[in-house]
Amino acid sequence: MITLLDLPVFADAPVTVGGFKWAGSFTTVDLIAASTNALNGALLARRPDHYKQFTIVGVILMALLAGLGGGITRDIMVGEVPAALTNPAYILLCLLFGFIGYHLAYAKGQLFREGMSSARPRAAGSSTSRAA
Repeated sequence: MITLLDLPVFADAPVTVGGFKWAGSFTTVDLIAASTNALNGALLARRPDHYKQFTIVGVILMALLAGLGGGITRDIMVGEVPAALTNPAYILLCLLFGFIGYHLAYAKGQLFREGMSSARPRAAGSSTSRAA
């Protein structure tokens, strides 16, 4: 009879591919969280309602800050070395998802997601009607 204790656990034998380390299911969950936060940061930087004329460098930087910031803060608060600084998979995935977010977000004809027209949003207090 096989019990759960007999099954192999990833934490017992970390998988290493090049410089990337997978040491258990928590690493996978942490990489997924960093990736989705990086995509969220890139999409947020490209939103039309607070678009700051970011180039791809700015969007990638926002993706890195959003993707790595939470995990690094968590690791520092619990007194560990941040995993994002020891495993290059975190930075690579954040860069990849930032690049995807740059090209995915609000391409021509996709402004309907925020209920906006194709024109830039008007400043607060500006009149929508023209004086004759």
